[in-house]
Amino acid sequence: MRLAFALLLLLLLPACSNHDDAPTPDAGDGLDAGGVEIDAGSNELDAGTLEKVCGEPGARFTTREPLAGCTKVLGTIDFRESVQANLQGLESLREVEGNLLFSDNKSLVGLDELASLTRVGGILQIVGCSSLKTLSGLRSLRSVGSLDIRSNGLLRQSEAEQFAAGLAVQGQKLTQDNGWDVRDSLPDGGSICGDGGSYTRESVVGCVVLRGDLQLRDVFAEDVDDLRDLHEIEGLLNIFRGELTNLDGLGNLERVGGDLLIHSTRLPSLSGLRSLRRVGGKLAISSNGQLPQSEAERLAQSVEVAGAVETSGNGDQLP
Repeated sequence: MRLAFALLLLLLLPACSNHDDAPTPDAGDGLDAGGVEIDAGSNELDAGTLEKVCGEPGARFTTREPLAGCTKVLGTIDFRESVQANLQGLESLREVEGNLLFSDNKSLVGLDELASLTRVGGILQIVGCSSLKTLSGLRSLRSVGSLDIRSNGLLRQSEAEQFAAGLAVQGQKLTQDNGWDVRDSLPDGGSICGDGGSYTRESVVGCVVLRGDLQLRDVFAEDVDDLRDLHEIEGLLNIFRGELTNLDGLGNLERVGGDLLIHSTRLPSLSGLRSLRRVGGKLAISSNGQLPQSEAERLAQSVEVAGAVETSGNGDQLP
């Protein structure tokens, strides 16, 4: 009996040893411990989620080049009195811990490079940027510490207010003295005219806003009298030659989006432009034989001009 039991054990031992030699699942085989296949790319980080943190608390950046590719800035971005016309290189920026400051930049026309920005921990200041027309580039922004949007001549006040209303603002919120939005308060019978072309006086009678250029060439004073509804010209205003003796018919004009050119007229005064506040292009007043030079300079000083200013060759400067 004992001999039979010993023989049975000898027969079972090889089977047990074969079981011990079975391979163990290895991550390199693409299998998990349960034999389920693993996606080899599932542990890779999406490049869009990688952070590039720049600066340190209290740091101040005054040019965009050191910020290229940054997703988070720990300090302040200070572009006050900058001449940079764009913000190229800041497309990845999502958060600024300090302040984001734009002021007195006459070249900046948009903020599209900041489309990924969601938060500014300190002050967002946009002041005196005379060429900035829209805040649409900040479409992802959700919260700021404080907000200061003032005196941006081409930016609609209504857009500034709507933008502010959509933000979580912890501190002070200030939006004032931006461009008047005549579209929100059209007078009875007033209209928005034009499609970006060039127009003569006859085409814009009754218009409150002209989408285009206005050419007043070789006209008389009475020809301008029927333009009293006009508050805004989105393009240029060219006043050239003619028998104009006053501009009283343009007494309600507040903004010219392009150039304002007054050349070779017989105007003795520019007092008719008493409501004009902003010129989005250049201002050129020249070769007006009966216009005192001091009158031309006075208008240039009283109006916010985004472009160059030229006042020369007027009345008392002529030989």
